[in-house]
Amino acid sequence: MDYKEVMAVLPQDYNTYYEKIINDIFCYAFSEYEIENLGEVLKKKRDAGLKKYGELSFQSSFVNSMNSPTLEHAKEELLDSMNYIAHEIFKSMLLYPHETRSLQQILHHLAIIYENIEGVEEEKNHA
Repeated sequence: MDYKEVMAVLPQDYNTYYEKIINDIFCYAFSEYEIENLGEVLKKKRDAGLKKYGELSFQSSFVNSMNSPTLEHAKEELLDSMNYIAHEIFKSMLLYPHETRSLQQILHHLAIIYENIEGVEEEKNHA
């Protein structure tokens, strides 16, 4: 095995490596969906996080990637999302009383995702 050849194809920095893997994950996860520009929107959000948090960002180093409490962060963001959607339901109830079903379904799905993340955390704690 030519180690120089193997090492030459590896990215020069961790973030480049991280972005390649994340892009592959999203390509697989979203292969059945036709959501225009979602990959680009997600990349912009990651870039903004990297710019905001710099070396503290979870995508800036392997150590940060492994130690960042990303499931806790995800749960916090889901709670925010649930509050935003509940507020939209409130507005819709006042303005368009018969148009809340889709929003209620979204709220329900967010709650299921939150519960699933808690299940993953429990599994990790018992491993």
